[in-house]
Amino acid sequence: MKKLFALSAIALLSTGAALAEQPSYDFVEFGYAELDEADGFVLRGNAEINDHFYFNGGYQILSQDSNDLDEVKIGIGFKMPVTSNTSFFAHVDYLDWEFDNNAGSASGDGFEIGAGVRSNVRAGTELFAELSRKDGDIESVDLEETYLTLGLRQSFNKNFGGFAEYFVGEGDDNDGFRLGIQYSF
Repeated sequence: MKKLFALSAIALLSTGAALAEQPSYDFVEFGYAELDEADGFVLRGNAEINDHFYFNGGYQILSQDSNDLDEVKIGIGFKMPVTSNTSFFAHVDYLDWEFDNNAGSASGDGFEIGAGVRSNVRAGTELFAELSRKDGDIESVDLEETYLTLGLRQSFNKNFGGFAEYFVGEGDDNDGFRLGIQYSF
């Protein structure tokens, strides 16, 4: 799957982007999320503040057997055009975690920093890549992960579209995917 995704990205990048413009940072996404053997859903979005800054936030819940992990994220990002259809972005987010299972519950918090590139390779088709780092703890259990995410957003019309992304983290069992729908405003 990794090779297929990489080949698809290369094929899309090699096509002309003459009609493409800068990626929009005004959207809300909802979809399915899977990390190893846990699955759940994700709700996230961005809202532009001005030409260079945007708010971002999200909620993700993952479940495996009787274990649930909720993650709430809120932060601010910086964006800068690199070419007429590509932008660099960086963000810093506050994270809040809640873990529940049959033995009880625990909570914690932390932060995430990330940076990447988003490119409209054709009108309505965006590819993106991000390197991010999460750091924090839940009841004195350290959570530290670095992720590489590769993704695609495809517009169906002016406001609606879909997204698909694959991410891989440190360690053997720390990769997954998200896919869903997007509303742009």
